[in-house]
Amino acid sequence: MGKYKKYVQYTFAEMTVNNMIRITGHRCHDGLYCVYARLWIPTFRQYTPSIEFVLDTGAYYTTIEYDDAIKLGLDKIQGESEPIATEDGETDNIRMRSYISVFIRTGAGNEHFEMLPNILRRRNPTRNKQGQIMTMPNLLGIDFLRRFRLSFDDAHVYLERSRVDPDVNNSDIY
Repeated sequence: MGKYKKYVQYTFAEMTVNNMIRITGHRCHDGLYCVYARLWIPTFRQYTPSIEFVLDTGAYYTTIEYDDAIKLGLDKIQGESEPIATEDGETDNIRMRSYISVFIRTGAGNEHFEMLPNILRRRNPTRNKQGQIMTMPNLLGIDFLRRFRLSFDDAHVYLERSRVDPDVNNSDIY
């Protein structure tokens, strides 16, 4: 079961008194910050279970790692090849153009979502320079993060923005 036992965990979003959306993430492995989210896949007309995403301001696109892509059935979605340079070499990704929505559960039982026109999924397991398969996290990239102001403390990350943002017209709380 491994990391998939975490499907029952949530990252909470809330509306603050000044009408701000506030998403609270947590400190995860290797000192990074993470949130849990689930996806709406229009091709399948269904939600995925919650998965953990590392917040990565160096990643342009939100990316689903290979094992999660297979387990969630995302390998069945067609797309364009998108090679990405990393510290350890180049990874081969598939750009899925299906306006996938990223949902984060709110404390009130609702969900906040952001639509992303492009999400990458790894085509193959990522290997290091020695050819060994590496365990890679799912990445929540700048395509999502640019919509928020980020702040941190020792244990949490906070993503905040005005509920009505003229630059982001494709999100809401439902």
